Amino acid sequence: MSETIRKSFFFVFFPFFSFFLACQEVPEPPPDIPIPSSEQEIHEEIRRLGGVVGERNPNGNIVVLTLEGASVTDKVIEKLTALKRLEILILHDTRVTRKGVKKMNEEMPKLKIIAKRSGK
Repeated sequence: MSETIRKSFFFVFFPFFSFFLACQEVPEPPPDIPIPSSEQEIHEEIRRLGGVVGERNPNGNIVVLTLEGASVTDKVIEKLTALKRLEILILHDTRVTRKGVKKMNEEMPKLKIIAKRSGK
């Protein structure tokens, strides 16, 4: 008997529930959060470098940032100290040195820096 119930559920009720769930309204994405005035200037620099903002907090502050390419140097990442809420910085194939990473860690001790090289 339990096998019959299981089959009837799968063939009768499951398609009904699947259809019902598929018809649910998809929520709208949250509206864009304006960039805080304290981060406007550095945001333009990030754009120019082709950086990717991975996440923002509810106040609009950048929390996760990815930068890549040879144009990203120690001098560039020094400017990121303006991002007071930055928690994770991902650097991929950049010209940032260990000295530059060390200096950033001294200025922003809670910042986690992930440096990757593709090995080209």
